[in-house]
Amino acid sequence: IALSKGCQAFAETSVCRNLSVMKMSERELPTINSETRRNIERTLLECFAEACNNLLENSDLNEQELICILCMHLGCSNTVISHLGHTTSATIRKRKERIRKKISAAQYEIIAGEL
Repeated sequence: IALSKGCQAFAETSVCRNLSVMKMSERELPTINSETRRNIERTLLECFAEACNNLLENSDLNEQELICILCMHLGCSNTVISHLGHTTSATIRKRKERIRKKISAAQYEIIAGEL
């Protein structure tokens, strides 16, 4: 998985700085409108395009699962991921379970192990 290359590209974006602030201020997460949410998602998918393509070739992941994987890799908590996805932490836990079933154990370890 080409995650390190995507991390370098992502680190140079304003979205990265915004996400870092969210990770640090988890208890007081800022309100995110749908345009900002979509911008975050689009930036993640663009910066990590190669890794996403590799994952999609070998699995049937959907876009929200890819975004969850990328957020996991970037060290986001379930709370931050759920805030970005406008859902609950319980939904994110369930999504992570589905992801584990859809990708190989080795792929999952690469994603989760590099946190």
